Amino acid sequence: MKRNLQKAIHQGIETSFVSLKREEIPVELLPEHQPLGYQSAIALKLSSYSDQTPLYLAKQLREFLSLQENLFAFSLAVRSPGWLQFHYCDLGLAEQLQAFLLTPLVLTAPRAATEYPVESSKLCNTTPFPKIDPHSPEVFSWQAAHARCCALLRLAQHQGLMSLDESTLKIVEPDRIPWLDDGQFQLVHPSEQTLIRSLLHIWDTLNDDRASPRLPSLTEKLSQDLLRFDRQCRIWGSTLKQNRPLSLSRLALVAIARKTLKTLLEQGLNLIAPPEL
Repeated sequence: MKRNLQKAIHQGIETSFVSLKREEIPVELLPEHQPLGYQSAIALKLSSYSDQTPLYLAKQLREFLSLQENLFAFSLAVRSPGWLQFHYCDLGLAEQLQAFLLTPLVLTAPRAATEYPVESSKLCNTTPFPKIDPHSPEVFSWQAAHARCCALLRLAQHQGLMSLDESTLKIVEPDRIPWLDDGQFQLVHPSEQTLIRSLLHIWDTLNDDRASPRLPSLTEKLSQDLLRFDRQCRIWGSTLKQNRPLSLSRLALVAIARKTLKTLLEQGLNLIAPPEL
């Protein structure tokens, strides 16, 4: 999504007096204490070449971007001194997660080297950072988080909540996840929001060649966010009895996190992503 926002902003400034490449347009996730979404300091950057204030330039850009159909997922806001913010609307966030669930995730950035490479990987073994010890406590915790996801999904299938592709653990049924309840996004617990923010960051980052040195820290954060979500957001028991759609939404979030973690482990860090421990 970050690239889509950069592209849209780039179109909005094409006729300006400043020539910027799309990748030079600053876009970042909003910090933890704010709603899920992105912000850009492009107006602050442009103001150094203009006699207009950053706030004025941000408002002009907002008017242009509000007409772009491909940004339906966001509500736009301007914050002093000139931040342009993109807040996910409920439907937009639901569509984003549904896309994550259905879209294959392939890492193209260089990966790490370990003593025990994953034989099935077809990626080149470029080493932009030190080798990772596959027997370290950190790696075990990452693999444990992946195995926990697999266990939750298999339990859901056993209890008849969903059907899985046995080889990939992809959710086959239901084909549409009930992310919304009467139009309201369901996953609003702080641990759910933190996990979603982590996933957004990783999906924005994975195919950036400069991301390789950060793959271990991305994997660590995703694993910790996932395990915190598992502790604090119930799926079974009273939650399942009283709000089955919420349980399904949480399981789908687990499925997205599992796919992302598997990609980081196998394609990025050259480690095994075990289905069980």
